Amino acid sequence: MAGPSEHAFETAICESLLSAGGYTRVKVGNAADRDDDFSAELGLDTAELFAFIGATQAEEWEKVRRSHSTPDEAQRAFAQRLAKAVSYTHLTLPTSDLV
Repeated sequence: MAGPSEHAFETAICESLLSAGGYTRVKVGNAADRDDDFSAELGLDTAELFAFIGATQAEEWEKVRRSHSTPDEAQRAFAQRLAKAVSYTHLTLPTSDLV
């Protein structure tokens, strides 16, 4: 009989969070038919990003969308701006704040 394993423990935690913790399962990596969901250059999964924005901020997203020539251009510009903001925030954190 095999003893407890780390994998079994991780699985139990994940299943508990999914069933009673209010969490939802998300994909890992790219969707089977999309090899470009994750942009390594930007450090973002754009499919997950825009699914979240569409589900939570549809009216505001439509305003952003209208300010660009195409939906693809709006997504590209937004993703680049978000990645820059996250990168900038991370890189400018004073080391004194880490203590």
